[in-house]
Formats: sequence, structure tokens, C-alpha cells
Amino acid sequence: MSDAPIPAAKPAPADDDSALMAAHGITRTTVHHFFVGGYRYSKLADALAQAKRSSAKGETRHGDAQA
Repeated sequence: MSDAPIPAAKPAPADDDSALMAAHGITRTTVHHFFVGGYRYSKLADALAQAKRSSAKGETRHGDAQA
């Protein structure tokens, strides 16, 4: 799909953090982000809509119009 680099994921909380989270009933989840033209989307549908709009306008990955 895109040749853009995937940002590094944040490391999992240290054991100390996990113990604190468990003690306070805090949970975590993984969040996926979708990148199009320098923007980040949390919904795939929004990223696809933007990619289609960009393609229709003849824009490149970086948002510049093609010559």
C-alpha cells in the first residue's frame, strides 16, 4: 500500500508499571493508526477515503500535485 516507514511502537510498560496497572484495575489495548499523505487516521475507512480523494486529484504520497 504505502512505502512510508512504520513508526516504532512504544515499548510495553515495565514490570513496575504492570503491577501498578493491575493494582488500580487499569488495562491497555493496541491502537492501529493508518497513515496517508502525512496524516494519521484511526479509522481505516477514513484513510481509504482520503487516499481515494488524493488519487482522484493526481496527488503523490506527499500531497504534491503531479506534473
